[in-house]
Amino acid sequence: MVSDDPTPFDVVCDTSDFAIGCALIQFDDEEREHVISCQSRQLKPAERN
Repeated sequence: MVSDDPTPFDVVCDTSDFAIGCALIQFDDEEREHVISCQSRQLKPAERN
């Protein structure tokens, strides 16, 4: 994905022993966060090592 919009954004990721997740967050003119997209899933047994 390529952004044309000059508005700043962050990609935030996190993981645990059993799942992973991330979010695309964009900031408005007052520096408030707005979630644009978020994804998560459980790890497969082979990925838990």
